[in-house]
Amino acid sequence: CVLNYPTLAKNASLDRIVEMQNRFPGIAIGYSDHTKPEDSIQAIQIAHSLGAQVFEKHFTWDTSGIGNDHYHSFDELGARQMITLLNKAFILRNFNEDEFLSALDYLYN
Repeated sequence: CVLNYPTLAKNASLDRIVEMQNRFPGIAIGYSDHTKPEDSIQAIQIAHSLGAQVFEKHFTWDTSGIGNDHYHSFDELGARQMITLLNKAFILRNFNEDEFLSALDYLYN
């Protein structure tokens, strides 16, 4: 977690995910995103590809609300996009040997 709101893209420090994995093997590492919404989807995607397993992003019903949190939080659409992205990333990264071999069997037999 980088504690400046919003976190500039150049300060997101996503490579620290790998550093944390090396320091704490066997522990699930997460990413707490405070970047602006226009950077958040890419930051979360990169964090996932680096091995982050837990994700946190501020949520608001109204991004124009008063206060420090609203303008860099996800609204409902942003939250849905993040969930869809993470679900798809899991599918893209997952290797199911049984399904793979069944597909090969179907193609060649």
